[in-house]
Amino acid sequence: MKQQKTMWQPSSSTSEPCPGVFFVEGPASNWIIVRDESGFMIIDSGYPSDRALVLESIRHMGLRPADARAMLITHGHVDHTGSAAYFSETYGTPILCAPEELAHVQGKEKHQVTFGQVIVRAWRPRVFRWMAHVIEAGALKAQPATAAQAWSAGTLSRLPGKPEAVLLPGHTPGHGPALRMPLADALAALRSQASASRP
Repeated sequence: MKQQKTMWQPSSSTSEPCPGVFFVEGPASNWIIVRDESGFMIIDSGYPSDRALVLESIRHMGLRPADARAMLITHGHVDHTGSAAYFSETYGTPILCAPEELAHVQGKEKHQVTFGQVIVRAWRPRVFRWMAHVIEAGALKAQPATAAQAWSAGTLSRLPGKPEAVLLPGHTPGHGPALRMPLADALAALRSQASASRP
């Protein structure tokens, strides 16, 4: 991953699949920047070690991280929340998620495999590689976004792209909201890079 990070460039890692919706592919996870005349917002924020890349991708678009209108979190796993606490504490960025996912994003609940569940399976090469990957990506240093708030349809409608939450089944209680941007005729749904590399 260190080699990937040194080679990472925002210009070659950012695409605009539809007007105003920018998909950024990081070395270990992905995030989306949505921009319109009212400003910009971020959907998910990668692993903790992706923070510098998230900031760089925003600046690459001529935007200032401090100006983000909000950060929407699709679910509370560390490969989606890595920079949420940083944005909240450093810039006062509102961190928003589905009501069912709020306790997870705030760190009051955990809906993920435990260290014990992983370590007893670490003899399997695939599990060992995954474990090494998430440790290197900063998963053990992740901080919860304690100031996160639950979104509402009204709150979302006032953000860039006017997103609408579309509930779909996922792997945590509140996971599953794909975010529809009606003005761009786009649907944003992030999964971990192990299962998908595009929204």
